[in-house]
Amino acid sequence: MENVKLKMLWFADKYGLPLYKLHRHLKSFDTVEVQGYKKPWIIDNERNQMIAQKLILSKTTKPKLPRLTLEQFCKKYDIQPAQLKARWTCIIKEELNGEILIAETKNNLRHLGILLKSVS
Repeated sequence: MENVKLKMLWFADKYGLPLYKLHRHLKSFDTVEVQGYKKPWIIDNERNQMIAQKLILSKTTKPKLPRLTLEQFCKKYDIQPAQLKARWTCIIKEELNGEILIAETKNNLRHLGILLKSVS
């Protein structure tokens, strides 16, 4: 009997695997390219089911990017606080002990017009 091939979304729904975990660990799965589709399809076999179960049970998360204070962020990227305040609602920030910290994410840098290739 030929192995059943499922789109990634179908496989994730069938086994209760969050789609972001499937995308992050896609290279671990047995996949097959299907003509007419950009993304590979997952082969529904025992090995892939075991990998999915391990990922469901794992509690690992993506590491947090560094957080900087307003002053540190402005100094590092050579921008004015007024420029930062103009995009205040768009940027990713968090409050810790009454102090607002700004995440060094691509989203924040893009909103502030900072070139991503110059970021180290």
